[in-house]
Amino acid sequence: MNALEWPADLTDFRLPAKWDGQRVDWHGWHPPIEARALFLCENKGLLRDPQPCSGCGHPFQPWWAQGLTADGRTSITIERCGFCNTTIAFETGSDGTGEWTLDDGDYGPEDGFDNKEENR
Repeated sequence: MNALEWPADLTDFRLPAKWDGQRVDWHGWHPPIEARALFLCENKGLLRDPQPCSGCGHPFQPWWAQGLTADGRTSITIERCGFCNTTIAFETGSDGTGEWTLDDGDYGPEDGFDNKEENR
């Protein structure tokens, strides 16, 4: 495998402490998944469309973490580029789904990420 294609080591392990004011129970970081190595069949539904990282342009093979808010209503999946630390959050909750790019302000011990309509 080409060195430019291989995922980089994760150097930023931060995760938002709260999401919409709710504490999040995170299930740790996981290395990038290479779907083609996991599935012997040609199940195209399981393969992610290749696209470059929005932060650095490197072929995006993100590290990922998954969490659930304390009230159990919202699931959050975080994907982070191992090269530039660009972090994207995918939320699935009672009000639908959403996608956000996180920044340093989203990791405070009390503040956490606030995705209310006026902050989108």
